[in-house]
Amino acid sequence: MFKHFLLSLFISLQALFAVTDRDLAQSINLLINQIKSDQLPNGHIGRGKGYTAINALALSYAGVKASDPVMKKALKALLDAPPSRIYDLSVYIMLLAEVDKVRYKTEINKQAQVLIRTQANNGTWNYTGNGPGDNSVTQFALLGLHAARSAGVKIPAVVFERSRNHYINQQNKDGGWGYVSSRSVTPSMTAAGLSSLSICGEELEESLEVKKGPRFIGKYLSNPKIQKSMQRLEVTLKTSPQSIFSDGYTSYGLERVGIFFDRRYIAGVDWYRYGATSMIRNQFRFRTHSEAFFPLLFLAKGNTPLLMGKLTPNFAKNNSDLRRSDCRNMMKDLTNLLETKVDWEKVSLSSQNTSLGKLPILYWSGYNVTRLTDEENQVLKKFLDDGGTLLIAPALASQAFEDGALQELRKIYPTAVFEDLPGEHELRQMYYDLRDQYVPLKVLSSHCLKHKVFLLEDDFSIQYEAKKVHKINRLTLANLARFAMGEKPLLGRLVQRQLEVKKEVKNKGINLDEKDDQDGMQLAYLAYSGVQSLQKKSQGLELMQAYFRQSMNFPSRNKAKEVDLRDLKAMQQYPFISFSGSKVLKLSTEEKANLKYYLENGGFIFCENTCSKPAFSESVEELILELFPQEKLTNVPLDHVLYKEPYSQDLTLLGKAKGQSQFLKGLRLSQRYVLVLSPYDLSSSIGGGAHDFGGLDTESAIRLFTNIISYALSY
Repeated sequence: MFKHFLLSLFISLQALFAVTDRDLAQSINLLINQIKSDQLPNGHIGRGKGYTAINALALSYAGVKASDPVMKKALKALLDAPPSRIYDLSVYIMLLAEVDKVRYKTEINKQAQVLIRTQANNGTWNYTGNGPGDNSVTQFALLGLHAARSAGVKIPAVVFERSRNHYINQQNKDGGWGYVSSRSVTPSMTAAGLSSLSICGEELEESLEVKKGPRFIGKYLSNPKIQKSMQRLEVTLKTSPQSIFSDGYTSYGLERVGIFFDRRYIAGVDWYRYGATSMIRNQFRFRTHSEAFFPLLFLAKGNTPLLMGKLTPNFAKNNSDLRRSDCRNMMKDLTNLLETKVDWEKVSLSSQNTSLGKLPILYWSGYNVTRLTDEENQVLKKFLDDGGTLLIAPALASQAFEDGALQELRKIYPTAVFEDLPGEHELRQMYYDLRDQYVPLKVLSSHCLKHKVFLLEDDFSIQYEAKKVHKINRLTLANLARFAMGEKPLLGRLVQRQLEVKKEVKNKGINLDEKDDQDGMQLAYLAYSGVQSLQKKSQGLELMQAYFRQSMNFPSRNKAKEVDLRDLKAMQQYPFISFSGSKVLKLSTEEKANLKYYLENGGFIFCENTCSKPAFSESVEELILELFPQEKLTNVPLDHVLYKEPYSQDLTLLGKAKGQSQFLKGLRLSQRYVLVLSPYDLSSSIGGGAHDFGGLDTESAIRLFTNIISYALSY
């Protein structure tokens, strides 16, 4: 109990004096300069080839380019006379793979073959490569082979199998390892054993879904050997944290465990923040292994910036992390595709979360229906308002999960629907050119506005869990990452940025969820030859019906009605019909005749350009001239009741419409307007989505649309 108290006290004190991102940057620069200052005239940094390799590796992790004079001299010295000792050779391979694994692949392969040849039959290496060795040298040999494998070098499976068997057989009953045997367990060798087993293919747990099929979704088989070792390391971190962070070598070992097993937290502790704070506040004074490269390796390698947060809502938490390695493997893939190191972490939709404000992407996956609390919905809204991108990934293409997510999103964007990603959407060419390819991605749209919310049509999650991903999915994810990063640049782990969520006043706006009134006002929208999606139009009219019902206490139906221009009898049942489009009209002879008859016999048509594109309204004017040669569309006077009743307030125009005071045109027959034409998309403005296209603000659009409907029904 006392040890746990000490740990809590230590963590509390660290939180009080926690280092900032600025402290981290200054410390990394200090270590970089210290290492650079140790370079000798012959290019070596420190005492010989091994120190040169690991110092150069630390510099590379910290962002020092190969073109830097110190790096150039160090690389040349090593390439001219490669190291031969196993420790040194392994780090040399890691360095070349980190600097440029393509350019140096031949050299990496050559040196990897040396490691393969010098492995002892029991799966270990010693310093000189001539017999069985210890766990310290062996872990670095495996790190070198891991780096070679990542560079495309084929390593025989038996090499990793021998080392795996060695570590499994030598593991102590408590889960730890010693330097040469299972006795004298140490934190550094326990960390070495864990990361070595990870390289050899051992996972913390195994997905039964990948192994046995979809009915095992969310089910995992735990690896008892790895779990026991992880628990042993956790005990050390809980009871004796300074035994880890007062030693540079052990700190670097813990960092590798965190990265290989993708654990942001070990024993409930943010090991990177904990270690960075300890090192920086102690000014890198270590009990042992005090060389500058160890803390630089820890600080630079562990500070991989966060790209994605995996959403874990309060409701049905077990539904939000069904594939536990999907994000982990996505980040590994994106690091290679984008040549930018990126990482992820689990996040909750809490205003207290210190990562939400900096994350470019939230990833929301699940299989069953998920609901958000009011607070979570407000936080999500703030995240999106601040430029964040939401990626929705239904597991097994679950329609229930997709519908549930859409229902939650409609609390933010009431008329939103998922649509195919348009060919001109900027995401298609953010990194790879996907303009002419099928992209398994839909975008959330409210009328004409495209939100930064995307739906994966293919099950990316299981593909990444199983590490078998379709090429188009990889490229799509890379483009989406670049798209998201354009709005929110990547930031390091120590940056804390909460979302400032203000308490929302209860929504008094239009609510689409009320029950239908069978006897109320019914608005209709027109279907005709060549028209594509009418979904946007139906939503605009339904919002207006809800407005009449809620704000004007006028009975109205819930759903708008679609009516076909080829069905004159059906048209005559509706005194108000909305007619919209974005392309040039191409009506049949029958449709033209029906439209003419409807207008001449008491009907009313309201025309508007979808997304305020002019082609439709221009063709409507030509159509009216064809149908009524003696008449023409004229501007509606500003003193007409269409602008005055029941609302006579000034209209606020946006975008291309700004500054205009008169834009409605009308066709008059028998002293009454029977057709009114707007060049702007009032329906989209009502849903808050026409600002980018020009038109009215939402309040003005509602008032004007109310006037038009009232006129059609009253005159």
